[in-house]
Amino acid sequence: MTWSATLLDSPYRGALGPNFLHGYASASYQIEGGYEQDGRGPSVWDVALKDMDNGEEACDSYNRWRDDVALLVKYGVNSYRFSLSWSRIIPLGGKDDPINPKGIKYYSDLIDALLENGITPLVTIYHWDLPLELEKRYGGFVASGEAQKRLLEDYEHYASVCFDAFGDRVKHWITHNEPQVFSMLVGGFLSKDTFDMNTDRWVLARNMVLTHARAVDLYRRKYQPTQSGTIGITLNIEWCEPYDDSPEAIKAAQESLDIHAGLFADPIYLGRINPTIKAIAGDAYPDFTPEEWKIIRGSSDFFGLNHYSSRWCTGKPMGDDPTRIKTFFGGTDQVTEREDGTPIGFRGHNGHPYTVPWGFHKLLHYVHDTWVKSAAEFRGRPMSIVVTENGFAGQDEADQSLEVIVDDARRQEYFESYLLKLVQATREGVPISGYMGWSLLDNLEWSAGYGPCFGVTHVDRKNGFVRTPKDSAFYLKEVFAHLTAAKGASAGHLKPPATHAGSARYGANAPTARHRRASAFRGAMHATNSISHVGGADARERPIPAVDFLAGTFNYRPKRPGPRPGYLRRLREDGQGSRSTKPGELEIIPTEFSHAPTLQSFGAAAAAVEHETPRERMPWESPSPMMVTEHRTSYPELSPTQIIPPPSAPLPLPPGPRASVVSEPSSAFEQLFASPSDSIHFGAPGSGTGTGTGPTQSTPNPFDVVLTRPILYAILAAWFDYIYCLIPLPDRMALHHDLEQRREERPGEEEWTAMVFAMIGSTIVQVPNQLIPVNPKDMRPLVKLCFDKANGLIAGRPTTRSVNRIFTMYNLAGIAHLLGMTSLAREYNGANMSLALHMGLDQEATYAAMDPLEGRMTRRMWWIMYSGDRSAACCEGERMLINEDDVGDVAMAFENEDPVSPEPGIPGAGTSIMSGFFYITKIWRIAGRILSRRQRDLRHPPSGSAIRLCLAEISNLLDELDQAMVGCPPVLALDLKHEGQSGIAQVPDDWLASGFPQYSQGMLLVKEEPRRAFIIQQANIYITQQGVRFVGLQYQEQLFNLQQRSNHPSTPLLLDPVLRSESVVFHKARNQILSELLQILHTLPLELVAVNSLPGVTKIRYVASTLLTELEGFSGEEVGEGASELVFSQARAQAYLAQYLTYLSKIESLYSLGEE
Repeated sequence: MTWSATLLDSPYRGALGPNFLHGYASASYQIEGGYEQDGRGPSVWDVALKDMDNGEEACDSYNRWRDDVALLVKYGVNSYRFSLSWSRIIPLGGKDDPINPKGIKYYSDLIDALLENGITPLVTIYHWDLPLELEKRYGGFVASGEAQKRLLEDYEHYASVCFDAFGDRVKHWITHNEPQVFSMLVGGFLSKDTFDMNTDRWVLARNMVLTHARAVDLYRRKYQPTQSGTIGITLNIEWCEPYDDSPEAIKAAQESLDIHAGLFADPIYLGRINPTIKAIAGDAYPDFTPEEWKIIRGSSDFFGLNHYSSRWCTGKPMGDDPTRIKTFFGGTDQVTEREDGTPIGFRGHNGHPYTVPWGFHKLLHYVHDTWVKSAAEFRGRPMSIVVTENGFAGQDEADQSLEVIVDDARRQEYFESYLLKLVQATREGVPISGYMGWSLLDNLEWSAGYGPCFGVTHVDRKNGFVRTPKDSAFYLKEVFAHLTAAKGASAGHLKPPATHAGSARYGANAPTARHRRASAFRGAMHATNSISHVGGADARERPIPAVDFLAGTFNYRPKRPGPRPGYLRRLREDGQGSRSTKPGELEIIPTEFSHAPTLQSFGAAAAAVEHETPRERMPWESPSPMMVTEHRTSYPELSPTQIIPPPSAPLPLPPGPRASVVSEPSSAFEQLFASPSDSIHFGAPGSGTGTGTGPTQSTPNPFDVVLTRPILYAILAAWFDYIYCLIPLPDRMALHHDLEQRREERPGEEEWTAMVFAMIGSTIVQVPNQLIPVNPKDMRPLVKLCFDKANGLIAGRPTTRSVNRIFTMYNLAGIAHLLGMTSLAREYNGANMSLALHMGLDQEATYAAMDPLEGRMTRRMWWIMYSGDRSAACCEGERMLINEDDVGDVAMAFENEDPVSPEPGIPGAGTSIMSGFFYITKIWRIAGRILSRRQRDLRHPPSGSAIRLCLAEISNLLDELDQAMVGCPPVLALDLKHEGQSGIAQVPDDWLASGFPQYSQGMLLVKEEPRRAFIIQQANIYITQQGVRFVGLQYQEQLFNLQQRSNHPSTPLLLDPVLRSESVVFHKARNQILSELLQILHTLPLELVAVNSLPGVTKIRYVASTLLTELEGFSGEEVGEGASELVFSQARAQAYLAQYLTYLSKIESLYSLGEE
């Protein structure tokens, strides 16, 4: 499987099938020019745009059509949609007027050239350029009465000329393009002085339906039997989403869809006039006659769909705000921004379009369910949707330099996000048979002139109409080659082109595929990846679902009323959306995830720590875990029998030279990596080289210049031995396969390389030095090198969106955080969370659309991020990046996802590592709900009966937390006795006497301990549970105090942001936590705490030091003496915690880079 939501990943290979039509669209008046050449007659647009940007020259395609065909061939399309100019074929337009043979020849030559190059023409008969003479004779499409008959006859005659001249070669006809826009907007623009907006628009719309129906009827009767083509109409539809769940907004959204789509779709596909149209138009839109209905209903062989963007419908009266779009009629607002400034998507040129792929996805289903199904049933044959236009125009692109224009990342992002939704819709049962991007060329956008640039080709109108391809053209070429590839065909043509180091663009002047979204986990057999298993691409039919990608904007998914409380808006509210000005600090705008952290060296980031202003600790935050050094000077004096005697010898450290980890592999994974391919020989340890010298000379692996292969494998083995149980990614077998295969086949796939470099650096930082086969003095330089390489690779591909990138950035953030570069870590985490949300990882539907294995692995990444986010909020006071409401219905990872433990001697054998991950996630879910409720109440403090409800709610959550480990496998369970609930936490005498004997065995036993991974998880689970309980109880105490103060009206009813502990109830609850924590700390082998990864050790320090701080607030009197056979004291508990923290300090020193 592939672990990436990008179109170039293996699950998408062949997703649309080899017969899918893909190409670009254009329109005659917008590109042809030659307005007085070869007998063309004047068009209504020649007059309407006389003193504006116009189509007199346009893109000069009338003279340069061969260049256009050459571009289409270069872009790898299999179809091209263009329109015929009525004025060029019949200059005066009427059925009795002469036909222009030169106009016929022009289009005939174009069609022949397309077919000769394997490109299927899709021909639009009428794309708005009415012959001016017909406007003068009877008002064009606004004709009524006897004039209407002339219009119908003239259009039918024009269509017959086209069928006669081109029908032997054209098999796909479109009668009208966007009749709704033409009737509701364009008609009034063309006839400003005479057009009656109240009546003429309905006349025009009705005539568009009739001319369409008559042309289709003619084609079916006279031409289709011999020409065997299809014919239909193209309708433009913008998705309309209710702004909120108010009845007014819901009604307005439906009415907008009725007006935009139902005006034409209902008569043609359903055989009725839309009820909303009837209500609005009244007598201005009379019903069709029975004879007319016979040719109208079912008069389309497909559903041609033009779509660009979506809007919110408020249901409120129209306003004058420029962000509001007034409906054509109906009197309600459509908006593209919420009241807080949140846009519906990334804003295109002058607000058209906004990038809203989720709207496209909804629209595809709506079109299918509303019209396509019914029409197919009516005609008794299948019907599909053809997307006949879809595209993006960047803001002020026409004013940019050529280099900027060609580097059109936003357009690539738009195309990918919409095509992902298209593929997703096809997998969900929506029949779609074609996609035409708008447009082939930057062209005349009617009355908007040449400002909006929708083309994948730049046209220099000032210098001979030179055409310059944009990067998006080559991106789409590769995408459609992948999506339409035959199953099982060779993928060789999809390999990236030769690259230049440091290049970040793809196009005529820079050959690196900037658009390429190579999956870091696209693995073995060209179709698998490191996150799952070695297998074939064809084993799975469903791709990763489409991405709800709104580049650089807040990703709104309308699944709840009002704006979605996503983290991007919170960042803006907190002022974190501006670029940093601190020396050496990362320059990144968190509100634009597509701009990855800029390429910044590890050293520069480290230097920035010296200048970084310490983060202001939130007033409600618990004491910092690092405060323990201050406590050590203020412990109460105790007699020698009351304290833990210090160890008589230094803390034992693992013995043996570093090389022993390589020479004596102790895990299956390490053993697997200890025997590389026989055909490859590596440099001697320490040589820093690894170029192949065996019988098969291969391209050097990108890691061979950094590490010898045995050391690389040993470091990765440490990841799977000590970190995988907490971060269960990626799949070890597939990673091994990729390390071998990518060296020879895909050395240029940057994201995969970045991922491995990040894993190497993260392992060195998280695993004790003694378990890493690298000299300590080389560790920091190696981490620096890995950090810089991984950071540089992803920074060079800022628009890539994949779970691979998330995994890489997650590890880079961890490295930065553990080495004190907290600002850099926050930048990575912010950008990473944005990426995850934009990819839809916070929605269960995303996973449901994946194949089972793919969904499981991607789900793990989401919950790893979620747990890390909640851990940072609990332990470090960081603001939560994932709002609990955003998690929605995403299910947790299942307990039995991984192979079960192979060790029969383990209690509860058959337990999967994922069982521990499940319970860790379960506890963090409860933590998230507690933190979210507290955050809510801090903003809007409850009062009166609401406080009682809040107390009941938090009490239920704490009960749920207490029961969280019920049913867990025995290998994960700790028998915690709830001792001392009525008094101070209890420390048995034998604990004080024995010290920490379990550490004396040293960490060498760790690698031989079959329960190692489960005990590491055990420590994480129970420490986390106690820490979350502590936070929940503090919040409960605040609510209790607030309730007490509410009885005194003079006291402001504000939830105290400072955590306090005042009541006896809280003391007792805290005592239980302290008692259980001491049992946990005493039970867990310290050598396994030492390899719990540095974040795990830090978490233990946080809980222990926080409890120590709480103990120091006591009066010191013994409580509960005699209540149990064990006698305990506050001082004894303090001494135990203090000594434990001293050991933790020694453990943390094992992670110190650069020390022997």
